[in-house]
Amino acid sequence: MFFNQIFRSFTHLLHVKFIVLLTISTSYGQNGLIHEREFQHDDTVRNYLLYVPAQYDGTEKWPLVINYHGYSGNPMIQIDATQMNVAADLMNFIIAYPEGLEVDLGLAKGTGWNLGSLSQYNDIDFSVKLLDHVSSDHLIDSGRIHLAGWSQGGAFVYTMACAQSSIIASIASVAGPMQTYQLNPDNPMACSPERPLPTLQVHGTADPMVPFEGGWNWSSAFDTANFWANLNNCEANPSSVELEDVATDDNSSVTLFSYGNCNRQSEILLFRINDGDHMWPGAGVFQGDFDMSHWNRDLNASLEILDFFERQRLDDPKTLIQKTTWGVLKSNANE
Repeated sequence: MFFNQIFRSFTHLLHVKFIVLLTISTSYGQNGLIHEREFQHDDTVRNYLLYVPAQYDGTEKWPLVINYHGYSGNPMIQIDATQMNVAADLMNFIIAYPEGLEVDLGLAKGTGWNLGSLSQYNDIDFSVKLLDHVSSDHLIDSGRIHLAGWSQGGAFVYTMACAQSSIIASIASVAGPMQTYQLNPDNPMACSPERPLPTLQVHGTADPMVPFEGGWNWSSAFDTANFWANLNNCEANPSSVELEDVATDDNSSVTLFSYGNCNRQSEILLFRINDGDHMWPGAGVFQGDFDMSHWNRDLNASLEILDFFERQRLDDPKTLIQKTTWGVLKSNANE
């Protein structure tokens, strides 16, 4: 079974504290505030952390990113590992870090996201209600809602994109491609979004947990990119460019693949981390007794992702998001 195989590997991550044993540091919050927040969803209390940069004063609408942690992770691990708050300060984004509940993956159970049938929790609806909750007391630009995630959290980003494309401006995933069933048009759970999305993907070719070439029910990184490129009517063959190898001691390099001539000038990007592993490139301060030799530092994934998000927005969010409670709320607020 797929989940039994892959979570033998994920169980190894648990032995090293999900790759990271991180010291919580208020410096990662920079000058803004990290708010601990919760709300009731389907008879369960759901929690998330919300980072609001110091320069947000509530007088104008800001973009929002939901940043999903990986399997067995939590919001604070995601904050420390990605340091997206630092990038948020520079680029004026509010970042929400939701906390997953227990998912059952065969040999292991841990916090994560329901990729179809891994738990009884409706994480898709929870995410939509999280938008309600954030927007109840923060001015959020309904045309600039973006999703990012790491590993299983990255895979859940695609699950959200398949189900709620009408409220999402763009997505980014690090080390978390789509599931093979999502790419199979004959599968009743195949991905069939209402609208194509701009996507950014980061994946290491030496990833031991989620193989770059696919396997264990993961699609390959290129199959995932090709799926969204096809939906956006991009050219079939991407162009490529080698990024500067600025960190010569990280035993890895970066090749950027970009699909051209897409509809509405959409962007489909794949950053291939050559000889890179399962870590978030260029960001976190990691502590622990494990191999750091292939942690890429040529690419700052968080800065690259927010720069990508800055270029994307919904064409007409007032129309596109009318299906959801949050969309109706924000549409009315825009009247």
